[in-house]
Amino acid sequence: MNIMLVSATETEIAPLFTFLENNAKKLSSNYFIYNRLHIQIIITGPGIMNTTFALCTSLQGQNTDLIINVGIAGAFNTQVPKGAVFTIDKDRFADFGTENADASFTDIFSMGLQDKNEAPYSDGWIELTEELPEHLHLLKGKGVTVNKVTGTIRSAEELIDLYQPDTESMEGAAFAFVAAKLHIKSLQIRAISNHVEARNRANWDLPLAISNLNTKLLQIIDCLGEKRV
Repeated sequence: MNIMLVSATETEIAPLFTFLENNAKKLSSNYFIYNRLHIQIIITGPGIMNTTFALCTSLQGQNTDLIINVGIAGAFNTQVPKGAVFTIDKDRFADFGTENADASFTDIFSMGLQDKNEAPYSDGWIELTEELPEHLHLLKGKGVTVNKVTGTIRSAEELIDLYQPDTESMEGAAFAFVAAKLHIKSLQIRAISNHVEARNRANWDLPLAISNLNTKLLQIIDCLGEKRV
């Protein structure tokens, strides 16, 4: 199985990269063979544009069976603990549209610029296609993707009213869009570093989120390797 791991930053996937360097056969600076899996790691840079460009160029001429987007995210539900790890089953572009004179938001679907059920969309959402076994104990949820990270209670409440999301990232929907357009199986794995609230970086726990993300990611890779046996 040929797998592409996609992360916005090196930091988010550094523990797994170190593990592969020490335990896998290294074919190039970002290409490994581990547990019968051919694993390529791509660092896209943050945001929708970087993710789209990096994926489209990296996937050209490749025979990729599965792409996995990994990274940190914010959680809308403050009862979800920091460090919790989600598999995102669908994502959407949350701020793609227009701001109205009364400060309300209208997305491109309601504007009539895009059919909300035209592939790869389903009611405005983009679905991620790969399922994982229950024994991995991942939370399941839906994500929203933004250009501007939410930093006020008002903005968070608006997104909740519109979409009832579980997580927020800056790349997820772009990743899902490219995967769906190219008909490649996809997973999105997100660890919670913070709650979507009035912005205060002192309340974030990046080390915990990154540690839990990479621990779970290695479990997923081992599980995928077992499926190949």
